[in-house]
Amino acid sequence: MTPSAAGLRQTDLSGRLRGYLDPPMTASERAVAAVEGWILGVGSHTPPP
Repeated sequence: MTPSAAGLRQTDLSGRLRGYLDPPMTASERAVAAVEGWILGVGSHTPPP
């Protein structure tokens, strides 16, 4: 199934989108995700500590 703007909007309105964008992770997992996100160009434009 290909997401559409209407589908994404409905997911946002239902409150489920936040869970996809901020999944539950441990501090260690968040540190790894910050580095991986930085490498991919996602999030902050400054390298993680």
